[in-house]
Amino acid sequence: MISADEAHELAQAWLSSARPEPADISLYEFDLGWVAWRTPEPVAPGGPPASTGGPQIVVDRETGDISRWPSIAPSAIAEQYTAAHAEADRFPPDVHLILTKAGWFPGRDVSETIEAWLEREARVLAEFPISEAARTVLNEFGGLVVKPGEGRYGTMLLPLPDGVSTSRISGFIEEYEDLTAYAGPAFPLGDHEDGPSEVVVDPRGRVFLLHWARDFFLGHTIDEALITLCRTHEFAPVMNGFTPPAE
Repeated sequence: MISADEAHELAQAWLSSARPEPADISLYEFDLGWVAWRTPEPVAPGGPPASTGGPQIVVDRETGDISRWPSIAPSAIAEQYTAAHAEADRFPPDVHLILTKAGWFPGRDVSETIEAWLEREARVLAEFPISEAARTVLNEFGGLVVKPGEGRYGTMLLPLPDGVSTSRISGFIEEYEDLTAYAGPAFPLGDHEDGPSEVVVDPRGRVFLLHWARDFFLGHTIDEALITLCRTHEFAPVMNGFTPPAE
């Protein structure tokens, strides 16, 4: 564990590395460590500040590792660092990298965009009442284009970035009705390039792929489904009397 004095020394060494003179350091303590920044130099009356937008860093309380953060309020940095730390083990590293490249980050919230899209497409989506599970997924992952690479198919999560209307969904009503018989009323999450086919979520948060050949089970949660979509095309087929694989 790192003490406040040790955090100050580490921060001073790091923030002084780009300048020959020692840095006067300010610290903001929070549960996981300290936000540190170079204390602004006094400004002469009528003169410009010596510097603006200087770097801010976090010294991790457990390891002493230093990471650089934007020049925003220390309390905001502490919140972002805490959120990132909580999400660190949520996805495997390879999947985390794919999602990050797609634009996802811990704490992502596009709920305003989703609400506007739901209102705009209300007529088309009338066939598919949105569940709380679907809303939660779209509020975090909506609009992402997930490209696994290595010849694997990508997935575009609604609302689609090119503005394509969801009216195409009407062609899948029969498949949705079949799914509803064993999973409950599903809501569309996006398009999968293989087929193409539809990614949907049921009210329990389980995610399925409605392919022209058959339906597939992707995961009990959106996290499981994204891991599946990023890593493989070997999906579990849905059969009559479907029972999802054990968690």
